[in-house]
Amino acid sequence: MTAFSGERVRNINQVMLNQNLIYIMQLVGINVMPDKIKLSVLEDWIRTEYANFTINEVKVAFKQMVANDFIDHYQNFSPAYFSQVMDRYKKKANEVRKMMPQERVEAIPHLSDLEIIDYSYQEYKILENRTFDRLFNPLSVFTKLNSTGIKKWTKEDGALAKKKLMEIITYKANKMDIISAKQYRDEWTDSWLKNQARAVAVALFFEEQIKIGKVSFS
Repeated sequence: MTAFSGERVRNINQVMLNQNLIYIMQLVGINVMPDKIKLSVLEDWIRTEYANFTINEVKVAFKQMVANDFIDHYQNFSPAYFSQVMDRYKKKANEVRKMMPQERVEAIPHLSDLEIIDYSYQEYKILENRTFDRLFNPLSVFTKLNSTGIKKWTKEDGALAKKKLMEIITYKANKMDIISAKQYRDEWTDSWLKNQARAVAVALFFEEQIKIGKVSFS
């Protein structure tokens, strides 16, 4: 059960995450480490898709894969390869979780709207590097901020969030190689951009609250 303890991927600092990723790459036999850009893309993918897993679980997943049924990476430790290993592990891990006492994260859906907003706010405040893509449940928080009257979203808020989002993702894409950038830009569907912009809007609002010293929403 120790794999389920420890810091979750969404909260772990960048240096620690990179160190663990390099360890895992060496474990599976990657001979040439990816450059900073590819490592950044991989980190972004992991924090987005596997945010609730602990870093210990990630290491266990790859150790089990190496010991039991190796998946060849062909010297390309890509997000797709990472997902192959983690998705195989995920099914078994979820079965184990059902037998464990529920953690705070599992209890979130039973909280009030204000408590959910506050939980997301408190989690965001303690992040070492605060970015919109590390928010807890941003789409739900976006809706609840509006429905509770805490923040009534305006067209100006939407325009600012969209502008900020485009600056962020364009900057990321420009740092990638041609193939990676194309794959990344292919994700920019209207639905994806809309959801990401809402997450940015929540992050911008939270940043304003942090600046004025907001302690809690509940």
